[in-house]
Amino acid sequence: MGGVKLPLALTELGLIDEYEFVVQPRLAGHGPTLFAGLSRHVDLRLVSRLEFGSGAVAMRYEPKSQAAAPLCAWPGEDRANCESSVAR
Repeated sequence: MGGVKLPLALTELGLIDEYEFVVQPRLAGHGPTLFAGLSRHVDLRLVSRLEFGSGAVAMRYEPKSQAAAPLCAWPGEDRANCESSVAR
């Protein structure tokens, strides 16, 4: 199992504690849908966001049902600045 089937299966089992998405500034109009067929909604909380000069944006989320402390920093990033990097 791999490709788009693995994240779907792991999400269905509640085994993912963090999601990271990178959005590229390009519309493709085709391709696989990552969570097509998910049997329920999973509400996510934005933990951090990182914007690149190319216009791409990396976003880190965790399930809202997870009671964990914020992970505001990306590797190598100063945690003191995490509040400004997370949209509220």
